[in-house]
Amino acid sequence: MFIDWSTVGFTTVNLTKPEHLWDEWAVCAAVEYAACDSSSVGVEELRSRHRFAHYDDGGGNWAELVLLPDKRAVLCGRDLEFSQTCFREDFEGVEEIDVLAGVPEWWRSAIDELGNDPASWAPTISFAYGFDGNHWLRVDYDVDDGFAGATPDVGGLVMEALMGAAQSALDEDADQAALEDFTPDEAALEALWAAGRHLTAEHLRAAFGPVAAYCDIDLGMRAVAEFR
Repeated sequence: MFIDWSTVGFTTVNLTKPEHLWDEWAVCAAVEYAACDSSSVGVEELRSRHRFAHYDDGGGNWAELVLLPDKRAVLCGRDLEFSQTCFREDFEGVEEIDVLAGVPEWWRSAIDELGNDPASWAPTISFAYGFDGNHWLRVDYDVDDGFAGATPDVGGLVMEALMGAAQSALDEDADQAALEDFTPDEAALEALWAAGRHLTAEHLRAAFGPVAAYCDIDLGMRAVAEFR
């Protein structure tokens, strides 16, 4: 059934499909956990739990991605500093915006389910986007909901982890000249992203190149296995 969401108080959101987001988060988790023992870069908490994945930047900003039947999904979260949508919170002088106003039952029940799960950071959220199988949607409002700051820049996090691991390895073994000029191989990175949640240890080793010897590839593989 086609629904013209613009006529019922919703705005379409330009995001990649949920399964692609899930794959990107899986790659990010694998690389960061593989690098953690040899990198000074803080490892983000990006772990899959049941049907949802959780991202936390360590500074109070977080997001959770829930995969649902019938190709549906929900993406919710909060930017601690910049979210201007207050939902299920009481701030003096700030009007609450119901980010679930009029949403279908499958969407609302997913948020309620998160709120009852001790592994989730809900129900205190500032945005809740729903994917109906074709489009990402949100309730129509005119203020910043903090989405941009609460969701992971997966490309940036992966590069930061790779380069941080290389620097840490160089600090550990200054005689390794290959580490000084380390640049991740573009073809290896493309293959890594293309593999998504199905990446292998070989994908990780290729992405880390000479740095792989200083990383915990097995830990990275255990992290990505949670997304399968």
